Amino acid sequence: MSIYEGYYQDQKIKCRMCGGQWMKAEEKMTDVNIAVEMLQDAHLDAFDDAIIVSADGDLVPVVKAIRSTFTEKRVLAAFPPNRFSDDLKQHVNAAFHITPSKLKRCLLPPRIKKQDGFELLCPKDYWHPSFGPKP
Repeated sequence: MSIYEGYYQDQKIKCRMCGGQWMKAEEKMTDVNIAVEMLQDAHLDAFDDAIIVSADGDLVPVVKAIRSTFTEKRVLAAFPPNRFSDDLKQHVNAAFHITPSKLKRCLLPPRIKKQDGFELLCPKDYWHPSFGPKP
């Protein structure tokens, strides 16, 4: 498994009403990296079914390319909580929502004590309010 990272680029935003300005970080290249890796994996026959965990409609072109070129492969969309893309849903073989309750059932316990006594803790930033109090 490999990790391919995008990056954030600062973009200056200007209010049309008051002229105020501020900087906003804009994510770059993540969808392109996903698309390239999906196409490469399809070409290398590295999957039968691919699951996109995203609601990014920018992934529609790669889904269409895979489904038209590699007709035996299936592409599914798993939409994160409170996210949805009607466009993406129309082009995948199937789609479903990952609800907070589904995430909760898949989490490891908030605290795991290893045999050597070392404790592993769930990072507080990973915790969703619907899971209950933070560890």
